Amino acid sequence: MRRPLADPHLSRRPLGLVPAHDGLRLLRGDSTTAVRVDGELLEQEHAVSAAVLERGTVLLLGDRVALLLHRLSFPQRNRGSASKSAPPS
Repeated sequence: MRRPLADPHLSRRPLGLVPAHDGLRLLRGDSTTAVRVDGELLEQEHAVSAAVLERGTVLLLGDRVALLLHRLSFPQRNRGSASKSAPPS
């Protein structure tokens, strides 16, 4: 049985995803995995704008695993109309 992402070309050292004012920053840190952001090699740090997150950006890890980084928006819940359930009797 194979394990998820059990690939010798992928580092076990994590990449950083840090929220920024207008999007986020990708930080390579001490990861040894080759990372491409929309085809461009990630050297140390890469800023991803909010506009790019809206359309989606492709992260390629070790030329083997592709991830789509995309911002999701969830509907806001109206806190005033939330129903409260009665405690169990």
